[in-house]
Amino acid sequence: MQEWIKRILLSVLFLIGSGIVSEGEGEAIVRQPLSISSDEMTVKGLEDKVFFKGAVLIQRGDVTIKAGRAEVFLSDVEKGREKGDLSFSAGEGKEIERIEITHNVELIQGRRQVMAQKGIYDARREEIIFTGDPEMREEGYHVKGTAITLSLRQKRSVVEGSQLTIQ
Repeated sequence: MQEWIKRILLSVLFLIGSGIVSEGEGEAIVRQPLSISSDEMTVKGLEDKVFFKGAVLIQRGDVTIKAGRAEVFLSDVEKGREKGDLSFSAGEGKEIERIEITHNVELIQGRRQVMAQKGIYDARREEIIFTGDPEMREEGYHVKGTAITLSLRQKRSVVEGSQLTIQ
């Protein structure tokens, strides 16, 4: 029974209680909630991990990520820094360190679409590194590469081993 309550509480934390603080180029500090939903969620509290499986949907601001699986890695909030100063807060002195997303990953941000087999989101850097045949489409172009790094804070991307098609 306690495991069931933990799952519901953690879901609520992810859906409404989490936030990210970011500083863009000349922008004011903005808090945006993180929402993760899936067919199945497993909490491994001793390992500070949360697994999401089946129809995973991650949303934050104008970013939507769809995938088959996601693994959330939590870490202790650093001393001298309050929860939410740099990364997602997950309650109980924990924060989201990174999220590993796998199985047909698709990111949509405005008119930008990125597809890959794997994505690793680094909460502190606010970056997602896509691997496994990554490709990105945006109005007027299509690019493929060996890795695509998308900076959500700076709104820029870096493509390694790129092949660009301008339409």
